[in-house]
Amino acid sequence: YVGVAGVIRPGLLLMTLALGVAVLYPRAIRPENLVRSWPARTILALVAIMGVSALAGLSLGASASFLLGTFSRVFLLFALMVVLLDRVEHLRGLMTAYVASSVALVLFVLVLGGLDTGSGFARVAGTAMYDGNDLGAVLLVGFPLALLLVQVGGRFERSLGWAGFVLIPLLLVLTGSRGAFLGLVAAALALLFLAPGISGFRKGLVLALAVGATAFFAPATYWKQIGTILNPTSDYNLTDDSGRIAIWSRGLGYVAEHPFLGVGPDNFIRAGWVLSDVARGLAGRGLRDLAPHNSFIQVWAELGTAGLLAWLSLIVGGCWSCLSLRKTFRRP
Repeated sequence: YVGVAGVIRPGLLLMTLALGVAVLYPRAIRPENLVRSWPARTILALVAIMGVSALAGLSLGASASFLLGTFSRVFLLFALMVVLLDRVEHLRGLMTAYVASSVALVLFVLVLGGLDTGSGFARVAGTAMYDGNDLGAVLLVGFPLALLLVQVGGRFERSLGWAGFVLIPLLLVLTGSRGAFLGLVAAALALLFLAPGISGFRKGLVLALAVGATAFFAPATYWKQIGTILNPTSDYNLTDDSGRIAIWSRGLGYVAEHPFLGVGPDNFIRAGWVLSDVARGLAGRGLRDLAPHNSFIQVWAELGTAGLLAWLSLIVGGCWSCLSLRKTFRRP
């Protein structure tokens, strides 16, 4: 969309600068952080599990392409954050950057994305970066961080936080994503019961603003789409071979056939070609590439039971760690 941005490769440029800091200022890095905390050790264990699973999986080439391509970049960013961020000020800067990026993303999509009505209801058209469901997942992380900036930030950070707190629900509504709606409800409940240092009146005011923005900007067909959560019997996800229930059932079948090491990283779709009953019944007629739409089943099917247990420990343990960590911070 922005030609000059493509020329300078901002993601690659920023990563190169971060690596430069690590090389030129070795005292700024904490390599021991990669093995000091259990989340980092668990990530390293997951990498090892992925390597073993790739060797035993359906396609070593497909797994290697994923590990050397997409995953290597994600892991490098993870490692840089672990070894370079070691103070509360660093964490604060990272969260501010995420909220600023969320606000920029919302404005970008609103200006250039447009609405698509091909699915029977109005929703944000897919962009070159994310579709509607992806946008929901990315922006739901920014939503509580925006509230945090409103609560503890300086003047600029508070203004940025308020912008995020109003704009993010607006775009979440326009995605038409039911998962994003449920995530927004979960974030609201977390605000009511977990956010410390905020009076009940202020919580109610903040939620009223978010609900008001949601109701005002929701397309006419949005609530009909959300209503299918309560009445899903006619939804294609329950009835169709390409629906999510059928995909998940086949995923559990892959687990049954490869319970210990899985089918290999990034091999879920390939397993649909060669392992599923649908693929066997459609021999010669083709089968759509069907993404799992479920991280738990995908991890279990691709990495086996050991991979699933490591993944679950990150999610459950991560929540517990955050609740414990806030007790160590000074109240301001």
